[in-house]
This record gives sequence, structure tokens and C-alpha cells, in this order.
Amino acid sequence: MQPSEPQDMQALFARHGFVPSPACPERFLRAHRHLVYFILRAFESAPDTPAGLLAAVTEWHRRYDELADAQPREQVFEFNDGKRRLRLACQPGCNHCCTTPVSLIAPEAASIAAYLHTNLNPEQTAALAARIGEHRRARESDPHGPVMCPLNVDGNCIVYAVRPLNCRKWHSFDEPACRRGFLANDRTALIPRGAVRADASGLIWQSAVAAFSALGLTIRELDLIPALEIALHAEHIAARVLADEAVFAAAHRASPDA
Repeated sequence: MQPSEPQDMQALFARHGFVPSPACPERFLRAHRHLVYFILRAFESAPDTPAGLLAAVTEWHRRYDELADAQPREQVFEFNDGKRRLRLACQPGCNHCCTTPVSLIAPEAASIAAYLHTNLNPEQTAALAARIGEHRRARESDPHGPVMCPLNVDGNCIVYAVRPLNCRKWHSFDEPACRRGFLANDRTALIPRGAVRADASGLIWQSAVAAFSALGLTIRELDLIPALEIALHAEHIAARVLADEAVFAAAHRASPDA
């Protein structure tokens, strides 16, 4: 507890037993605590309900988006041949990064599930299921090659509004470098990224893990594609995630040591 914090923040932390992330550097601790506060406060807009959980996910993502949007869209980068001023290259229809595997956590998967069930008709749901199957077969054939995410249709993400943090945080100031890195699998491609956007994603992530853990949820990284398969067919996902059921157990990302 920090004396400068308002009483409602202190009370909210006490109510949920919030413990700051031990991985958070001291210089970011104040920002970390405030981010957790905003997430928990959003949850309490409809406490202990699926709507509260989805509101918490929305607030988490919104806080990162606001921080990212506040950063300069032009920056100077240092290269071997000198300095260059570059402009943020990400724009609608640019989807090279959508060909790489993505991880997320169960509250995000619940948010995507709710969005899909609300916004897709039966034909669109069937088409997504078919694309997921095609994606799985392509990955089995070439585990390391570029395979377009099944959520990407005609160059655009169909769940863009609720995409995971790991999709939101990717950004580039050099589209050709992205094309080489993602599509040509060129591991030497240097993709310039703004330091604040890149570094802040770690703080945002730690804060979300701390907040959802304070809500009693077990946080494990999931692979997006198997999580999508579950999301298409399971019912009452947000309620089950809130109850800390292992609804996405089959999508757990394997640990590096496994």
C-alpha cells in the first residue's frame, strides 16, 4: 500500500488481495498498481459476472491502446549506414505479422468467444471452422512456415476490436522488413519498433496477470488456434473462465522445457 493512493484504490486492492508482480521494476511500480486498479475497477462494474470479466479485458486492452496511440508516428532509428526517420507502417490490410503463432490468456479467449458468438452468423462460423482446419493442416505440413491466421479475411482481422494484447503490441516502422521477416522467414530482417510501445507491453502484461490472479483466475498462456476451436463450440465460456474452470486446457501453450 502506498500512502499517496486514494482510499478507494486501497480498498479495492484489499478486497481482492492484490499483490504486485515481483517481476515489475521498482520504477514502474506506481504505474503497475494503477493499471491493476483500472482493470479491477472495470470488473466491479458488474462484479462476479461474465460481463465484469469482459469489461476488465476491454479496459486492459484500452489502456495499452491509449498508451500506444499517444506515441509519435514518426521516429528516428539508428542503422549501420546511419540514422533514418521512419513513419509507423502498420495500416489496415497490412497483415504480414498475422502469419506467425500468437498466444493469449483465457480472459482474452473468452472475450473473442463472446464477440464471435455475437457477430458471426452460422455460415460465417462454419467458414471460420473450415479455415481453422486448413490452418492446422498447413502448420502440420510446415511448422515454421508463414500461415495466415484464420481470423484474417480479405486482409483484415474479423475480431480486430477484441484481438489479443500480443497482436496489439506488434508494430513496425518498416513494412518491407516485416515482409522479409514474416513471409520470407528471413531471421536477419531487422524490424524497427518504437521503444515505448515495445517496453510498455511488458508492464501492461504484468499488470493484467496480477489483476486476473487477484480475481482468482489461473493464468496460463494459450495458443490462439486451438483456443479458437474451443471458443467456437463451448458454451458459457466467460462464466466458466470466471469460475476458473480449465475450459481452455487443451490450448495450453507448452512450456519451453517441455
